[in-house]
Amino acid sequence: SQSGPKIKVSGNELLIFYMDHRSGLTNIYMNYSLDNGLTWSEDILISDQSYLQAYTDFEVAPDGTIHLVYYSYNQNYSFNSVRYSMAQSGSLDFSPSIAVGITSDSQEPCDCCQPDLEISENGDIYLAYRNNIDNIRDTYIAIKPNGSNGFNQPIQASFHNDYNDHCPSSGPSMEIDNNMIALSYRVSDAATSYVDYSDISILSFNNAVSINTPEASPNFSDIILYE
Repeated sequence: SQSGPKIKVSGNELLIFYMDHRSGLTNIYMNYSLDNGLTWSEDILISDQSYLQAYTDFEVAPDGTIHLVYYSYNQNYSFNSVRYSMAQSGSLDFSPSIAVGITSDSQEPCDCCQPDLEISENGDIYLAYRNNIDNIRDTYIAIKPNGSNGFNQPIQASFHNDYNDHCPSSGPSMEIDNNMIALSYRVSDAATSYVDYSDISILSFNNAVSINTPEASPNFSDIILYE
């Protein structure tokens, strides 16, 4: 329930993706509008897995293709995989989903933390998420290069050794602008949040700055990168 609807513009279409429980299992649905939200299409089921799906995000690439990710869970609510699907420019027919490949016996995305999807100007797809490796929950980024059939091995992007033995709920926020990439994220163990940035060609995050104050412990941040 922490994952609210996501809304984007694709050409003349307004798109909204959201979680819905009407079937008894949470799934990902989409609606679109051709008149700036005055009227909407019928509900369209987008996720294609057997059990529960949640925590969706999507982006529209510069070439008009639509890229979608969501978390998939097994029948017993254990984490299964992160799913990726896409629709070609001018179409709302999504391809069969594939596993991003960041779930294994030794690690899995924190299963109640929202991921963030961004697309660079050259069409590379970046997925930021809070990883879970023996309850260490730092931020990682997986990348699908433009034209590739899958995602590369994830890159660690925060280095706080964030130990958390329960679900911390909030995931990272990421923004890409030209040749720069920026992150904001929560470190639950220290009860603070950080911003960081890197040149996108090297992905070396070593500029972390705390945004904590004596009066508050920030969470659920959303970062914007401008000039």
